[in-house]
Amino acid sequence: MRNQIEASPATCPNTWRAEHRRKILFSLKEEKIGRAQNEKSKEYFPVVWLACRAVAGLASLVRVCSKKV
Repeated sequence: MRNQIEASPATCPNTWRAEHRRKILFSLKEEKIGRAQNEKSKEYFPVVWLACRAVAGLASLVRVCSKKV
């Protein structure tokens, strides 16, 4: 009975270390994915900003033209 308790995964330090390493590696991968998504959003931000400015400019142009009529 005592051997079974010592060999259980919850009390085995080597298993705990392997589990801990997996958690660290997973969190590092997650961090890389987060960085990649953040970089991609930085790439698209100027494009979206320019599109919004173009729409705003078009809206003001339409307003000016409609006032003349």
